[in-house]
Amino acid sequence: MTTIADGNWLNRRIEKSKPHQDLVWKIGANDFVFSEKSGKKVTLSVSGQEMIEFMSCSYLGLEDDSRIRSAAKSSIDLYGMTFAAARTRMRPEMTTTLDNKLSQIIGAPTTTFSTVGLCHLAVLPLLGANELPSYTIKNQPHWIIDQTSHASIQVLRGILEQFGKVTRVNFQDAARLKQVISEVAKNGKTPITLSDGVGSMGGLGPVREIMTLAEEFSGYAYIDDAHGTSIMGPNGAGYAMQELGGNYHPRLILTSSLAKAFGSTGGAVSVYSAEDEEVIRKYSNPYIFGGPLAIPTVAAASAAADIHLSDEIYKLQDELNSICEYFDMKCPPDTINFESKVPIRGLFVGEEEIAIRINKELMLQGFACTVAMYPTVPFGQAMIRIALSRTHYRRDIDNLLHTFSKAVSKEGI
Repeated sequence: MTTIADGNWLNRRIEKSKPHQDLVWKIGANDFVFSEKSGKKVTLSVSGQEMIEFMSCSYLGLEDDSRIRSAAKSSIDLYGMTFAAARTRMRPEMTTTLDNKLSQIIGAPTTTFSTVGLCHLAVLPLLGANELPSYTIKNQPHWIIDQTSHASIQVLRGILEQFGKVTRVNFQDAARLKQVISEVAKNGKTPITLSDGVGSMGGLGPVREIMTLAEEFSGYAYIDDAHGTSIMGPNGAGYAMQELGGNYHPRLILTSSLAKAFGSTGGAVSVYSAEDEEVIRKYSNPYIFGGPLAIPTVAAASAAADIHLSDEIYKLQDELNSICEYFDMKCPPDTINFESKVPIRGLFVGEEEIAIRINKELMLQGFACTVAMYPTVPFGQAMIRIALSRTHYRRDIDNLLHTFSKAVSKEGI
């Protein structure tokens, strides 16, 4: 067996996480499987236990909207489940309609993919190869990745290094970030930052500061705003676009998720010009070879886009904010994202094994939550991750937090 002292980064990460990952699977504190769902209530397949789930990232509850469901069902009658051809060859008109609606929401040319991860694989190699017309690379790119950015970006380091050097930095350390970017520019390279807008485990990216540095040092910012999509911004364009006042920046490449608060599935990438979009459609491997989006998900996303393009989206955002405010009235003050409009909360525990036992107790009492541990969060900073939705009832939040408090007391922490 590989030890921490040798092997590659993945060997080392697995060995360090193996004791608590084995435990969480052994005692059944994750990997819940449900057979029925009604709102936030799910029924587990084997035991038949009913649980209130705080796991889904559908923050606005749009997956249950009758208009979105109806659109998905009707599309099957029109087109079937899928049209199994590369979109460069032939595609249903509805895919173009969806992309056009998303472009209107974001305020920049936008292309859809099956996942946000495929957006990264589609665009970053083209960016590094200096093939996107609006994003000219001087000499060579130097990628600067936020240490807390999503795993779907972190895992691409080997691909990024085919085009330029990679440096990881804590983007919350403004002085260090500026120092690294300035040194890259001084060496004649093009600095490209890669970061989240809204962190999946907490925190917000310094969007305005990143864009200021991109301007100052002739670099670019690649921002994954999957968790910020829909819950913030004009027409639900996301946290990054909210920070930019709804104006798409010429040095920005933005990815958005259709699979979380948006109410469907898939990912989208936005770029500055139609010429950039054309290059992505012609030359990105995932667009050419990655397979089309399923017909019902395209129809669902298009119906969801109509909601985003109406004033209704602001009502939904306000209702979600109200739930977040209620949670913060009741939760411990050391809760991660406390008093934030981001609907992700982390009930801090610390030690991994204790967090696992607490999550198991929550399960037994009828609450499905995520126990977040290394490598998702730093070692020794385990937490119970709570995904809030505008469709959660306040009484369920009360009961969840009461159960958590009792479990914490039982553990003596």
